[in-house]
Formats: sequence, structure tokens, C-alpha cells
Amino acid sequence: MESPNGMIWPADYHPQTVADYLVFGMEIPPLKTEPISVPDGTYCIVTGVSARVGYPAADIVPDAAGEFLDLLPGGVGGYLSENTARAFKGSWNLGSRVIFEDGTHYPTSTKT
Repeated sequence: MESPNGMIWPADYHPQTVADYLVFGMEIPPLKTEPISVPDGTYCIVTGVSARVGYPAADIVPDAAGEFLDLLPGGVGGYLSENTARAFKGSWNLGSRVIFEDGTHYPTSTKT
């Protein structure tokens, strides 16, 4: 499957979470470090989706993150799914956007 900007995704890719839509719609690249295998029965601490691979939240969420308790009420002791980690690291470029299921996305504000 090809995204609107030419990025190739597996044909069976079906976004399930906001993080999935952000990664697909904004074409957020993979992180420089590979995700690790996480223990059986692990769920992403942000999305609640079952994860087979991911990143320790403490490795992704910087110490300087403000209000991380709103995002991670249980602290940074769990794991983030791969797409959640990608979306978190790519959020510096997020701004305000409308993202549709097919990957089409638009900024919600423009400079005048």
C-alpha cells in the first residue's frame, strides 16, 4: 500500500490507534534504534494495544517532558508500542493537523 506521499506500507496494514494514524499520515520514519521484543502480555502504556515489540517508555520520554503524568499516569515503567514511540518522537513536527484514515492529512492552521 502506498501512502499519499509515496511511502510504502504492508498491504495488511490497518491503523488501529491515533499513533498509527499519525505515523502513517505524517510518514514519521522509524527510530534509529530497533524496537525490542517485549514480555508476553505487554500492552502499550499509552494506547492499551497489545504489543510484541516496542520501546521502554523511559527510553523514549525525556526527563524534561512536562506533564508526562497526564500522558503516562502509571509513570514511565512500561513499554510503548513501536508506532506510539515513533509518534511521540515525531511530535515536534505535529502542529495541529487533521488526519484521515487513508493517510491524507492537512494542517489545521496556515500562516497568513
